[in-house]
Amino acid sequence: MMDYENSNNPYEEKRNTIAPWKEIADNYCPSSDNVLSTGLEIMKLGIKPKDALHIACAIENDCEFFITTDRGILNKTIAEIKIINPIDFVREMEE
Repeated sequence: MMDYENSNNPYEEKRNTIAPWKEIADNYCPSSDNVLSTGLEIMKLGIKPKDALHIACAIENDCEFFITTDRGILNKTIAEIKIINPIDFVREMEE
């Protein structure tokens, strides 16, 4: 999903900055039937397809949190993962 989205980014400087993401990532989540199935279920909550696949990948990798600034996503509840904004995430980690 990251590669797909980045390849469609109209800003070359941003594309170049994001391109090496795999080199610093701890995990890589390839497409799978399970990810696609989870993504479809998440879409039923009114979440856009690309966002749903990002969340599905996070769930597939057993992430505890999905960090976003998207208010539409922040207002959703997904049992398998905690949706949180960056500021609240930092606060929670400091506790």
